[in-house]
Amino acid sequence: MGEHGQYVSSRSQQLMLFSGRGPWNDEALTYGTKSTQADLQAIDHNRPWGQIGFLYGESLMPPTAFKLFSDIISLRQQMGLKAIAIMIQDSDIITTIKTQLKVAYNKAGIESEFFNDFDSATKWLSQFDIEFNLAEVNSFYLGNQFIDNQ
Repeated sequence: MGEHGQYVSSRSQQLMLFSGRGPWNDEALTYGTKSTQADLQAIDHNRPWGQIGFLYGESLMPPTAFKLFSDIISLRQQMGLKAIAIMIQDSDIITTIKTQLKVAYNKAGIESEFFNDFDSATKWLSQFDIEFNLAEVNSFYLGNQFIDNQ
């Protein structure tokens, strides 16, 4: 089976950036993990670091992909991941997506919060002393929106 789901990732200083439209399968998560390796290694794991995710559509995972996702989140927590901010847009199942993601974040013991707007998400991340360039993050967000215009 091929990769299912669209996504792009990047980094701004101590903040990993992710934007994508699900659902995602095992192959997409495996490839996505490999494609973020360089950015993840460039993070200074001795200082606070975090992630921000911009999710679009039906951003869910089947059980095997969710297991892989949970393992990835736990490993990142062991590497010092402090907090994850998530914005979910253009979706009819926001509550279901939040529920699935919260299971993995809670299991790993990572601070996480869901937001409806960019400013609130980045402001929340700032309280964890995570360094990032706000203009870079905003540019990533605006340039990588997976809005379904059907």
